[in-house]
Order: sequence, then structure tokens, then C-alpha cells
Amino acid sequence: MFINDTHTLAGIHTPRRNHEVRICGFGGKADGEEPWWQTAFRETIEKFFHVTSIPNTLFRALQSLQPIRILRAEDPVYITLVYSFAQLKTFLKLCANHITSPLYTNMPKTVEDLVFRRQFVGNAGAPPEIMHIVFWPLQNPYRRFRITKDFLSDMHALTV
Repeated sequence: MFINDTHTLAGIHTPRRNHEVRICGFGGKADGEEPWWQTAFRETIEKFFHVTSIPNTLFRALQSLQPIRILRAEDPVYITLVYSFAQLKTFLKLCANHITSPLYTNMPKTVEDLVFRRQFVGNAGAPPEIMHIVFWPLQNPYRRFRITKDFLSDMHALTV
């Protein structure tokens, strides 16, 4: 999880058959016996960049990033590593040195590049698990919300 004083980064899942769109974090389940910190990095990298092959040299480099906070839930066991947006820049630079992504012409090195330069994958196989990366407010997180019809209409008009 990457945060500043007011926002966190969130993902908008690629819609499934029922067309329900979900807003989520970037975590997931461990692959086999991998350590929890590696699971957190791997899941984030997979969701940010739509890659499946991550070199061990990148995991070793990322170990230098110390989270500003660790959140733990017990049932089920779930660990969230919290980093600042400033640390995200380091994370992105380390990733750019080790991998490439079909979602970016140039690997992002800033928060803005990560969010605003993301591209849709047309013929690169399966769609990415995360369609968009967005800023989400930390205060008063919404359990349920709907986008108004007028705003949806305005956004549609901008894309035509």
C-alpha cells in the first residue's frame, strides 16, 4: 500500500462477466512457500505492470525499502506493508531497472507516470487484473458508492 497524507493508490479491477467493477488494493496470496514480504512485492509488481516473470535480483533490491507501517490481520492471516509516495518513486525506479511492462511505453518512474501513462493492452493476451490505478481518499473511505448518471454521461462524451 502506498500513501501520502490524504490518499492511497487503489486499483480498479478489470470487469468480470457481471460487469461489476471493484476497487481494491494490490495484495494477494503467496506462491508456495515464498516469504510474506516477497508476496507483497510480487503481487504489487504483477498488478502494476501485468508481468509474470520477476527476477530475484529485483526482490533483493526491493528489500532495501523499509515500510513506514505494517498492518496485520489474523483471520485470515494478511499482512499489508505501507510505504510513502516518496518510497514509491524508489520502488518504480528499481522495477524499471529489472523489468519491462506491456502497459507502459516507458517504465514509470513517478506516481504520476504510474497512474496517467498506463495503457490498455489490446492483443497482449489476457487483460491485466487491474485496469486502472487511481488515487483514493484515506479519510471517510466509502463502503458503497455509485457514479451519477450525469457524470457518467460527461465522461462518455469526453471519450467519443
